[in-house]
Amino acid sequence: SDYNTLAGSFNPIGYGGATAVPEPASLVLFVLGLILHAAGTGYRRN
Repeated sequence: SDYNTLAGSFNPIGYGGATAVPEPASLVLFVLGLILHAAGTGYRRN
């Protein structure tokens, strides 16, 4: 899925290695990244 592709971009083995990463874990990291980014831009605006 898209989350596994995203994980593959951080995996030196590539997409083949990313398929071994549980998708829920990839989703959590993806969402945490979005939250941190949104919080950071929000603090800079305010």
